[in-house]
Amino acid sequence: LHKTLLTQSTATYDTLTNMLYSHPAFNSSQFTDNFYLIMTLQGLILVSLIQALQSEKTASMRNMEALCCQASLIEKTAQST
Repeated sequence: LHKTLLTQSTATYDTLTNMLYSHPAFNSSQFTDNFYLIMTLQGLILVSLIQALQSEKTASMRNMEALCCQASLIEKTAQST
């Protein structure tokens, strides 16, 4: 189970990280602000993934769902700036 979760988590982390780096906001004039925002989000992603691995599968799935919601919220925020 942990191996499967780790594989899925790593894939999710990579996907979200790629999403962040390819986001137009990342290359905008407000780069510095967005850079810190992105670093913070990456940190949150990492912490959530570690928590997901330590908890049971159902709880980790909830963490992933919450994380995806967070990511899309931050993406919307970045788009509006």
